[in-house]
Amino acid sequence: ESTDHCPKKANVLLNWVETIPVTEEGTPVNVVIIPGDGSPEQVYDSDVHSPDIEIPIGEQTIIVYEKKGEEYVNNRQQAVSVDTDADGKMTDEPDYFSGGCVTVEVKPNIDLELPLYKQVRELIIELKLTGDGVEYINQISGNVDGVATERHINNGFRPVDPTIIRPPAIRKGNVDYSFNSAMNGAETFFSGSRKLLGIDGEGKQTFKLAVTFRNGDTHDLPIDITELMDGFHTEDLDPEGSERPWYIKLAFDVNASSEVVIVDWEDGGGSWITPD
Repeated sequence: ESTDHCPKKANVLLNWVETIPVTEEGTPVNVVIIPGDGSPEQVYDSDVHSPDIEIPIGEQTIIVYEKKGEEYVNNRQQAVSVDTDADGKMTDEPDYFSGGCVTVEVKPNIDLELPLYKQVRELIIELKLTGDGVEYINQISGNVDGVATERHINNGFRPVDPTIIRPPAIRKGNVDYSFNSAMNGAETFFSGSRKLLGIDGEGKQTFKLAVTFRNGDTHDLPIDITELMDGFHTEDLDPEGSERPWYIKLAFDVNASSEVVIVDWEDGGGSWITPD
């Protein structure tokens, strides 16, 4: 008797690739089966190890992600996204979660490994300011353009395909930054952070800095940070799974006439600011 179309139990293992669960309590993971024949998707709750599920025979797309991030995941598109306004500016900031997607030909009693990858990384921008005009600064703000506001779930941190350094975005946009002052010895720094889904790997990243002085004057300075973002998806990630931000560090000289000039820049996993 043919059983080719009957559901089969599968030995399914969740593989946390350079990431760790946000929580291990209860069933914090969604496992979604999207049949290749167009029939309705099936959604299962799972612990962080091995979900007990029945998978139909044939080609299936299986997407798995932590419930912490389910508001950012589109099952049918296998994509993650954040809300934006009409100009593409992020109006929401994702929290940390992991997820991934595979398309497999399911056979009776097959063993399936479902990988999960980090989906969110913090981008911290640090500004080092020197010069006679620093004491007259009232406020600093900025905007980073060229971030991913929607991308494929497999282009996280790291992308599933190791040859991809700058993953493409399905939808691109920008994000505002605000900066708080910090002291490290006698030096003055400003630091701002946002959590992002990634970059628009097929375009440029631009940081628009706005420095407002006490007399009301504002100095705007656009800076191309494309090369500084090259490692955002792939470098200085923690192989043990904890969160590590990506830093962009920019140094400026501010003279007494309120002129702001960039003099140095760095990127990577290290900070200029030493915590107290």
